[in-house]
Amino acid sequence: MNPRHIEFVVAVADHRSFTRAAEAVHVSQPSLSHAIAEIEETLGTPLFQRLGRSVSLTSAGEAFVESARLVLRDLAVLYACVKSVEELRAGTLEVAAPHASAAELLARLVGEFRSHHPGVKVRIQTSENLHDIERFVRTGRCELALTLEAVEPPLLAEVIGREEHVVIFPPGTKLKRRPLKHADLAGLSMIVPTGVYEYYGGLALQIASASEAPMVAVETESRQALIPLVLAGAGFTFLPRALAEGATRQGVVMAELDPPMRRDIRLVTRPGPLSPAAKVFVSLARASTTPGARK
Repeated sequence: MNPRHIEFVVAVADHRSFTRAAEAVHVSQPSLSHAIAEIEETLGTPLFQRLGRSVSLTSAGEAFVESARLVLRDLAVLYACVKSVEELRAGTLEVAAPHASAAELLARLVGEFRSHHPGVKVRIQTSENLHDIERFVRTGRCELALTLEAVEPPLLAEVIGREEHVVIFPPGTKLKRRPLKHADLAGLSMIVPTGVYEYYGGLALQIASASEAPMVAVETESRQALIPLVLAGAGFTFLPRALAEGATRQGVVMAELDPPMRRDIRLVTRPGPLSPAAKVFVSLARASTTPGARK
């Protein structure tokens, strides 16, 4: 089976359109349609359902695409290894990460990587859902990921840094002291993002006083809404220090916690060989490891 034709199937699955897929892989639509028809004939089953101008995967198509991504990823590793003498003058490195968490470290690593290899494009896939991030790496959609959570085998993970979270309050909030003790937050209204509620809920237990914990006043699916909600007086929330420091310019009141709240940042990979670009990124990540972070 022609690897290029496998790429065509994945492109249609991603774009849900033969026309857009053909544009993405730089072939004519008739050529793409013919190639996919040949694959379907070889397999003896349709991979797509045609629904007007859009298409969707059949159950056979879903199984094919999941395996196809891994095949294409492994082929990319093979081709890249053969061409590694070209010193990473081209190509794409795909990295998965949470929407906001680990952003400072990720930005620093991407910037350093690009300074060494300006010909390599970096594509970042984001999600707040750990299962999505695991799936991106496991299925080959992304080669690497940064996450604040432990991942399930067979994925591999190593701690490369720590991210400190601080508290932000509405403008004009008067604090008794800084840094704040965990008990200082007892009984206050807390804003939490959906999808990481278990982490925030666990944190609420950590900072609870003997009688009461912070009250979850607002739960939002949008991380981007956290700062506006705090600015509007809806309650307090936790943010990575870098984001919180930026928000102080908008008027929020920032405070550190005593003891500090820090989370490990993990670099996630699949078992097996990495592309040359991924190897360089991993080396940079290990070299920049926060002192004391590696276990």
